[in-house]
Amino acid sequence: MKHKIAMILITLLTLGLLAAPALAQQAEVVTATVDRNNVTTDETIVLSVVVNGVNARPELPALAGFNVVGSSQSTQISIINGDTAVQGVYQFQLQPTQTGVLTIEPITVNANGQSFSTQPIQVQVTEGSAPAAPAQGQPAEPAPAPSTLNGQELFVEAAVDKTNPYQGEQVTYTFRFYQAVNLPGQVSYQPPSFSGLWNDVEPMQQSYNVEVDGRPYLVTEVSHILFPTVAGEVMIEPTKLIIPGGLWQADTTLQTQPVTLAVQPLPAGAPLNFKGAVGKFALSATVDKQDTKVGEPITLHVEISGQGNVGSMGDPAWATDGNWRGFDSDGGMYTEVVNGRLRGAKSYERLMTPTTGGQLTLPAVEYSYFDPETGTYETLSSEPVVVNVSGTAVSYTPEQPGTEPVVNNELRPMKAVTAVEDAGTLLVKTPFYWLLWLLPLGMVVAQFAHQQRQAHLLATADERRSSQASQKAEKALKQAGKHDDPFAEIGRILITYLEEKLNTSVRGMTSDGRSALLKQYGVSDRTIANVEICLAQAEAGRFAPGGRQNVDDLLQQTLHVVGKLESYL
Repeated sequence: MKHKIAMILITLLTLGLLAAPALAQQAEVVTATVDRNNVTTDETIVLSVVVNGVNARPELPALAGFNVVGSSQSTQISIINGDTAVQGVYQFQLQPTQTGVLTIEPITVNANGQSFSTQPIQVQVTEGSAPAAPAQGQPAEPAPAPSTLNGQELFVEAAVDKTNPYQGEQVTYTFRFYQAVNLPGQVSYQPPSFSGLWNDVEPMQQSYNVEVDGRPYLVTEVSHILFPTVAGEVMIEPTKLIIPGGLWQADTTLQTQPVTLAVQPLPAGAPLNFKGAVGKFALSATVDKQDTKVGEPITLHVEISGQGNVGSMGDPAWATDGNWRGFDSDGGMYTEVVNGRLRGAKSYERLMTPTTGGQLTLPAVEYSYFDPETGTYETLSSEPVVVNVSGTAVSYTPEQPGTEPVVNNELRPMKAVTAVEDAGTLLVKTPFYWLLWLLPLGMVVAQFAHQQRQAHLLATADERRSSQASQKAEKALKQAGKHDDPFAEIGRILITYLEEKLNTSVRGMTSDGRSALLKQYGVSDRTIANVEICLAQAEAGRFAPGGRQNVDDLLQQTLHVVGKLESYL
């Protein structure tokens, strides 16, 4: 009897030991955290869901008391002692819509015939100073469901916020993807070419949940900021979404209906200094000092700021004045998207040199633009700026016979060279004359030798820079964690390393372009994928919440990638 009891106990103990790793594995497959548990209705929280080791998207429960106003997805790779672990990171920006203790119910991941769930999360929400508002740049509420959505599992649509804009006026093109089921893989988004439209702003993306006829949908929105460059009818081609199929199923292609714009030409009667700016702008002009001397320049700072396509704005009209001479100097430009509208500013620095003394007023700076809201042209003019100029104007004394002209009692003209009275021996009869014929040939030979030397020095410099790239990158990465924006610094270091190794510029290249370039050097697909993952995480880390651990992980991943690249390049 005792023998049987002992066998039973051993069996139960063995089963418990076998079940423990399985339970631990289940706990590690999916985890969920929030960046804070106390929030007001004026604020948002970030829900982070991490899926380890399986290719599956988490299923969000009904988020009672929250709106999803933004989302992002990334893949992270951790390399420890040569072992690679891949995890999917899903982040959702949640906006509270009510006060009290709100509960985020367990989040589920279904993979390989098993279901894995997180623990519920409680968030304390208190009343803010203003009604709950969406995150900057996001719509106040989800778009109404389309009338053609009749219970389909998958549906796409596209729309614009204005169908009859003026030429040069902003138009926002929005693509929406409704899905009622989970997808087996990553979809491929193929936007239109946007022919006839200026399109140079990164698209904005957000996700939220809606319920239509009792069926919940996850809606993904992608918005493009566009500016018509031509007047007349402009057709935006359909957007395509490629959904991967299974082992025995082909891919599925969904596409939107085309969208047509009736672009209005700008009206006649534009001011002479109008250079195509469309939007709403302001102008400011300041000087670095208001006291100077004749001939000593001051710097005029001019900034044109506002809402519109800042990149295509023309320069202001610089007025002329006999009391001033103007010279262009440095300038700059910045843009940002605020509440879905493109804004920015252009700045100019112009050196202004006075040519006379006294209290001088700088010539006014004028700038004209077209306001699409009012349908009229507007002209901005800078405020008068008075500058105190000491000294007198440059004066010239007319030249008198037998005297030398005087310029400000300082500069005197060079004396004329007296004519040669005796030419001497004819030049053609001297050996020096014939040696001059060899001079062009000597110059050609010298130029060729100089070019060869410069090419050799350049090649040597490229080789030296390439050989030192890895050492410089590793040293910089070890210091990147101390940078104000460590994620941006990591991305910059990796791009700089690639440029020094490849001896070509890769800034602004697409992922496909970088991949094709690295393949030419025999870099493996896995290493190329790790390069793109590091760059994507560096970019995402600049805007997504994260801690010290996230920076340290990315630093280790990037160091590993640089080491791998060094074996190829």
